[in-house]
Amino acid sequence: TAIYAFDTNEENGVYKIPEIMFFNSNVVIFTNDGKGWNLEKGNKINVIYEKYQSEIGDQVIEIGTIYNKVLNSGEQDNDLQGSYSFTADNSGEYYLYMIGGSTESITLKGGEITVDKH
Repeated sequence: TAIYAFDTNEENGVYKIPEIMFFNSNVVIFTNDGKGWNLEKGNKINVIYEKYQSEIGDQVIEIGTIYNKVLNSGEQDNDLQGSYSFTADNSGEYYLYMIGGSTESITLKGGEITVDKH
């Protein structure tokens, strides 16, 4: 298992996910200037993303959050376009992750991360 960190590019409160490729069981961690997102309890972090079409078909990923260095159980998705939202149970630093779950590589066209602070 390989772990890769990819920094997002913030523009007007929207964090852009770059085009990336990763493989089965690879863990991709998205960061904000090398760090996670500081959330207060009740804040929500949202992700939308798009994958390139594969010749094989299903491109399963798991997407979720990391809090206190623990991968929280995420959601699985095999659609070309997807979204994920997470509401913080505790205040602290959160990272977003994706894990490849397909036999072939997964290539993200890109995506966006936003934070709703209440």
